[in-house]
Amino acid sequence: FPLRLAEQDRLRQHQDVIGFDPRGTGHSTNITCGGAIGTGDSLDPRDRSRENLELILDATEYPADSCQVKSGDLGPLINTFQTTHDMDLLRTLLGRDKINWVGYSAGTWLGAHYAQRFPEHTGRFVLDSSTEFTTTWQRSFDWQPLGFERRWREDFLPWMARYDEQYGFGDSGERARQTYEQVRAALAEKPVELDGQKVGPNELDSAIAGMLYSKSAFPSLAEYLVSLRELTGKDRRIASTAALDDVRKLLENTKARGPQPLVVDNGHGAQQYDDAYDASFWTIPCNEGRWFGNRMTARWQSELMGRQWPLLGWGWLIQPCIFWKGKPINLPKLDGEGVPPTLIVQSEHDPATPIEGARRAHEKFAGSRMITVTDEGDHGIYAGDNPAVDKVVEDYLVDGIVPEDQSIPGSPLPTPNGANGSIV
Repeated sequence: FPLRLAEQDRLRQHQDVIGFDPRGTGHSTNITCGGAIGTGDSLDPRDRSRENLELILDATEYPADSCQVKSGDLGPLINTFQTTHDMDLLRTLLGRDKINWVGYSAGTWLGAHYAQRFPEHTGRFVLDSSTEFTTTWQRSFDWQPLGFERRWREDFLPWMARYDEQYGFGDSGERARQTYEQVRAALAEKPVELDGQKVGPNELDSAIAGMLYSKSAFPSLAEYLVSLRELTGKDRRIASTAALDDVRKLLENTKARGPQPLVVDNGHGAQQYDDAYDASFWTIPCNEGRWFGNRMTARWQSELMGRQWPLLGWGWLIQPCIFWKGKPINLPKLDGEGVPPTLIVQSEHDPATPIEGARRAHEKFAGSRMITVTDEGDHGIYAGDNPAVDKVVEDYLVDGIVPEDQSIPGSPLPTPNGANGSIV
């Protein structure tokens, strides 16, 4: 993340940019789930048979238990409360009275909690692509099926349809979606096997979600869908080499974990695990705040969400925190009282941290300001491709100019290589 700010010359003239590996990850002492996260990834949550749903829930409970066992005594200490104190220790060691902050996504949760706990040491805090940090993790996460569905249907599919002459996937967003449904059904009937890896319907939906974070990935996603349609056609034996290569390339780029963690020494006598990121992603929410539910409510919620927002909603029964055995610590009340003005930056169609949650956080966090980036859906805006947003953010970070709530237009969607016409 510090490298994201490498080209922000104005900021770097006035600020030291310091990154750190939060406890549990990277070169900090790691936690691990023993490579168990990902068990059951190939199970299709749209198969609503009781047997399949129980298998998915079993495949969620197993790594939840493994995370707590494999992470040992350190596991319960991987939480926001501890990490904010780590941040304050870094501030002390750096000899700074106050720190400024640029936090993206879960970094908005961490930044807001630090500011509430240490307001006297809080400088200018930018919360970009904001979680609903004024509530629980569970309520904040529950916006995601809506956010991804909106990004998929209102941004990506109409964009792909605009270039139907190139992609041939459908000349309207709905027709393109129907083609996707046909490809997905074909994968459910017979997954594509490639280099020992299987691409089934769940892998397809995961890849789509991963590439909806940034509009720069839209051309790659479109090519991936076209290639899978070819590979699931009537005669799979004559699929082109180009289609195979496209799918192979995406699999290589998105491969995040293997069946067992890779263990290396980080040079300080501590072990690093290749699933530390995933382990932290599960452990932090489960360690703090109440998480309501059980197997029955998970099935019910996923049924409700799946009917409304099918891209991710059917899979919303994967909730490891309903199986967490440790007692979560209580979350403090985040209301912004006594905190210097913070700046929230939010795109209208952000899939991962939808704007509804960001607006609620803004409303409840006293003194906060919010930049709404219209006609935009990227997750992570500052230091991206929007100079107008960068100027407002750096007026705040560098010169201390606290902006009023305002809207700024987003950046245009890309034009795929070889397409006719102008940028959308």
